[in-house]
Amino acid sequence: MTMRLGSNDIKGICGMLPAFGTDSASSIHEQSTVDLNRLFQGVKQAIDDGIDSLATTMTSGEFHTLLWEEQQELIAATIEIARGRVPVLVACVGINTREALR
Repeated sequence: MTMRLGSNDIKGICGMLPAFGTDSASSIHEQSTVDLNRLFQGVKQAIDDGIDSLATTMTSGEFHTLLWEEQQELIAATIEIARGRVPVLVACVGINTREALR
């Protein structure tokens, strides 16, 4: 279920997550660089530690180094792992307007 949140809905500490890259993420030939096991552990740890919300694909992270498919995988996995326990903020960003609108 997708739910829109406003600024009044987000309180406390918001954890900004990295992309949790695979060991081969720096290879220019790699097509799948998001390590879902590391992502799971990071999200679980943040929630277990009491984080109030999570943010992914923000402009200060590695979003610009991910392929479109990797961004979609990262977003879907983060939401699935959080399972509604905390709000997940997903940025609508891109290196150009066409990508952001995609």
